[in-house]
Amino acid sequence: MAHSPEPIRAAGAVVIDDRNRVLVVHRPAYDDLTLPKGKLEPGERAELTAVREVREETGVRVALQARLPATHYRLGKRVKQVEWWRAAVLEIGKHRPDREVDEVLWLPLETARRKLTRDDDRATLDAAVEAGSGPALIVLRHGKAIPRKQWKKKRDDLRPLNRRGKAQAKSLIPLLSAYGVQDVISSSSIRCLGTVEPYAKHIGAGVRSLDQLSEEGAEAEPKAVVATMEQLLAEARKSGRPTVICGHRPVLPAMLKAAGLPGSKLPKGSFSVRHLPA
Repeated sequence: MAHSPEPIRAAGAVVIDDRNRVLVVHRPAYDDLTLPKGKLEPGERAELTAVREVREETGVRVALQARLPATHYRLGKRVKQVEWWRAAVLEIGKHRPDREVDEVLWLPLETARRKLTRDDDRATLDAAVEAGSGPALIVLRHGKAIPRKQWKKKRDDLRPLNRRGKAQAKSLIPLLSAYGVQDVISSSSIRCLGTVEPYAKHIGAGVRSLDQLSEEGAEAEPKAVVATMEQLLAEARKSGRPTVICGHRPVLPAMLKAAGLPGSKLPKGSFSVRHLPA
């Protein structure tokens, strides 16, 4: 039995500014008006593709907000799958017209709905408007640390990341940047702090260290994890600032549940995202 060919993967964003205008592009090869998007490069995550493609096609630097439904359409014998996010504007740069995009436009919502060429772009725009402009809240599990059996010191909270964990921490910099994370919060344990400190240094921010989210703190006061997470959610909603919170495997079920995120587990160095209401 013949297997269907792998889909062509792409990603893009619906960029809406504070004047409720939508960023659209004109592609001379197709003579259409569409939302900025493009194909994933080998090994590239879709979040990074979406941010990169918006900047390459329009000159606009963005922060991802709500995840939107993917779209699918056929290109010859293959299906193109486009993953979408709503995005906020961080910086507007210049775009030089080229063969791919010769015109970049900011259109009022209703004008964009009317002028977009494809019906699926209109549906994606409607989904972005419905999703709202709330910030990202990211719950992150720390990177790979020196194994407990190899750690000779008594205090486990001092156990640091190993070489792979340090690489994972560096790889988080572009991913957290894609969401425009501004507030960096962590368990006070060294392996958690080491996971988010490279990103915090990258943006020139400090790390808010909380004993309540450490394994030891959660074991001593289990209810404090939920109370702390609820407080952090309230702060993120009020400030509108994208936030990352780093914790441990035993504490993650309570953290994820309090954050309104599904599941109870995350691989080391990975995260789950919720977009809070505006």
